[in-house]
Amino acid sequence: MATVFRKGLDPKKIEAAIRHLNWSIDLHVNWLKYEQYGEHRNSATFVEGYDWEWDSSTCELKPVPPTVQQTKYAPRGPDPFGFPGNCYPDYQIDIDREMSKWYTQDPQKLNKAQRFLVSLLWRRVEISVYQLVYNSGNFALADEFLGAPTERMIKLLPDLRKLEQQYFTEIVIGKRPLEAFHEFVQEWWNRGGKQVTEDVNVWYKSQRR
Repeated sequence: MATVFRKGLDPKKIEAAIRHLNWSIDLHVNWLKYEQYGEHRNSATFVEGYDWEWDSSTCELKPVPPTVQQTKYAPRGPDPFGFPGNCYPDYQIDIDREMSKWYTQDPQKLNKAQRFLVSLLWRRVEISVYQLVYNSGNFALADEFLGAPTERMIKLLPDLRKLEQQYFTEIVIGKRPLEAFHEFVQEWWNRGGKQVTEDVNVWYKSQRR
């Protein structure tokens, strides 16, 4: 993984960012060794001073305000997107499936970090959604063809793409009227679009569970 920092950036920020990245990678691979300290893996990681602070008045954990996270630790200043959720879906589901077990356990048996996380309403909602996704097996709702080209597609699509480019270009430059789009659709269908659509529908049905 390559990391690039802006020229002139405070070296302390660079060092802190690298240490955080190293810690996050280690947590990803060797997460079990961290759980005893309350630093359970999750989409936003769980770093003292970045994600949480200890409130001595209540003897509980409290979240660090997002503005502090974004301005103090972001290499280029405020980060409007933050870090939560920036990981691949299977990893996210695996994380929340593990965390969902905490809601059925005696709170007294949870460590401080676990009690903190289960107390957050948005985490409860997020985990319940991912749990539903995991149980149903519908990790994504495909709204476009994402499969390998069929033999008919390999044969027909090059010509259909040329047809599309020709019609669209001529409509844009005014050589054909806008109404010519309907003519294009019919010609596309007759010259192989029907067969391509059939193959797409077969693939789509195979993705449903």
